[in-house]
Amino acid sequence: MTRTFSPVAVFALLFSGAMLISAYAFEYIGGLAPCQMCYWQRWTHFAVLGLGIAGLMLPRVKLMSWLIILALLTCAAMASYHAGVEYGWWEGPKTCLVGDAADPTGIETGSLFENLDTPIKGVDCSKPAWMFLGISMAGWNALASFGATILALLILRKDPKG
Repeated sequence: MTRTFSPVAVFALLFSGAMLISAYAFEYIGGLAPCQMCYWQRWTHFAVLGLGIAGLMLPRVKLMSWLIILALLTCAAMASYHAGVEYGWWEGPKTCLVGDAADPTGIETGSLFENLDTPIKGVDCSKPAWMFLGISMAGWNALASFGATILALLILRKDPKG
């Protein structure tokens, strides 16, 4: 028996896998600390990965492809929300708008016990850590995720089995 994989699931795995590898490369190689909203974007890509894996393991059904497409659209929506916060189009969550990107811990390297009462600062979600061509990393994620959603829809249209 020959097993054929859902092309939407394969595409989703490749796309979200590449997006997550890029995010972790920016963090661990580029030294850019992620904010809370950056983590939310990663979670949506992990959801796409999970659905993609399920799409490979389950029989080819159209419902799984539609769930993957919905998850890709969620990635785009979350990234768009974050980009809007960065560009000042709307406010982000109050828990996100604190901190100092240069020192995400807020703790000096002196005595740890002296700093136990010092609040830990997070990275400010409203300040882009990196921009290219005037577009923040969240903006690029939004554009790529919207594009991936459209491509997944086109793939599904070519292969109606899912």
